[in-house]
Amino acid sequence: PAPSPDMAPSARVIQQKLMEIEHDDSTSEGSEDDESLYDYDVDGDGEMGYAENLMRFWEKRKYSPTITFLIVSFLVVDGLRFVMNERSNKGLHDHWGQVERANLSFLLFVASGVGFVSALVVAVIYEGPSFLRRTVSLTRIIHFGIIGVVFFMAQCCWIIAFQMPGSKIIAIVVSYLDMPVAAAVSSWFFKRNYVTMQWLCFFMMTFGVCAFMALRERYMNCPVFSDIACGSREAVVWEQKDWNLKPALFTFMAVILNVAGSVLSERLFHTWDDKFAVLKVNMDFASLVASGVGWAVTYNSTNQQVLNQYNAYTLVGNWTWFDYLLVVIIVLSSWASGLVVKHFSTVSKTVLSSIAIVTAVFLEDPILGSMYNFGVRFGPSLMLVFIVYLSALLYHTCVTFEKERKHYLLDQSVTHRSTRAVREEEDDDEDEGQCQCKSP
Repeated sequence: PAPSPDMAPSARVIQQKLMEIEHDDSTSEGSEDDESLYDYDVDGDGEMGYAENLMRFWEKRKYSPTITFLIVSFLVVDGLRFVMNERSNKGLHDHWGQVERANLSFLLFVASGVGFVSALVVAVIYEGPSFLRRTVSLTRIIHFGIIGVVFFMAQCCWIIAFQMPGSKIIAIVVSYLDMPVAAAVSSWFFKRNYVTMQWLCFFMMTFGVCAFMALRERYMNCPVFSDIACGSREAVVWEQKDWNLKPALFTFMAVILNVAGSVLSERLFHTWDDKFAVLKVNMDFASLVASGVGWAVTYNSTNQQVLNQYNAYTLVGNWTWFDYLLVVIIVLSSWASGLVVKHFSTVSKTVLSSIAIVTAVFLEDPILGSMYNFGVRFGPSLMLVFIVYLSALLYHTCVTFEKERKHYLLDQSVTHRSTRAVREEEDDDEDEGQCQCKSP
């Protein structure tokens, strides 16, 4: 329960710290008081060696099997979604005009519908039809409807950004600034205090991902002239002549809107303490309405670039096995993303998404051969991947340390309060005894 205004100041502080610890306790490890160094002293010599310290490091930071499965699932599904979206967009951009593929706006509408039906099925299995009374609440419909509008506006900004002429390298790099933006919005909206080390981790991961993707795009967009080496200074100068900052501006607006929608979803997940499947019914219904509007707008659009980008020349298009697989990946990604936001936070989702993207790209590019000149940029790309991984590990270490510090502060507060209460009780007993001695 939230701290009552009638509580004493010390009691309110302790209650607030208990709430923070309960919110952060998604891992399986205990506090410092629950462990003993002898638990890790395998050889029994009374000293902690390198292997034993490493074992303690892992035990203090590992997640429960359920949470581990959720994280791994999100990494796999998010990486697959990035790869398949990239393959889908490239296939449409390489062929101007109608392609033997599905109408992508209708594909998103179908994915939202499948997600909505799957959420209904799971909610019925868990609770039966009784949950429908909560989902038809006007308050929930309005709140999730606003989130659907925010995500729809973000998609519109993406369309505008990549329709503009000029190089898209800056716009692509700007699209990976979601981590510090999410941290800044969360610290303002939820009043979360990220320590300096966590901010350093955010920026190290962000710059690592941006450099990784900029290097990749740099080696793809090189001009095919024999007198200009790929990635050389001459190629960079040639590319800068066609730079345009307007796509980057609209991309940054899309990033802010996406983060805002995710943060608002996180707030609703925590406000309504309900099963995720029940909340996802409202979320997917809003997404279904927004994607339906997008489907109608793109199909009736007269802009040739919009028609080509979404293959919206026909109402539904010609579906292939790739389109059906893409629907499955999108639905799984929506489940995994929502669960990560509900159990962790929007910031944690952006951290995991960055890991998934760099891993997927690093595994995908060698398969594509010379498209991104992976052999030339293998060394720097590998170092940037390690930087992202180590930054993520350091961020998780900071989270664990902060949680242990909160446990310590709570123990200190409780101990101090208990000691003061005992002393006050002893003083009251002494005063009562003195009064009895003085009475006739």
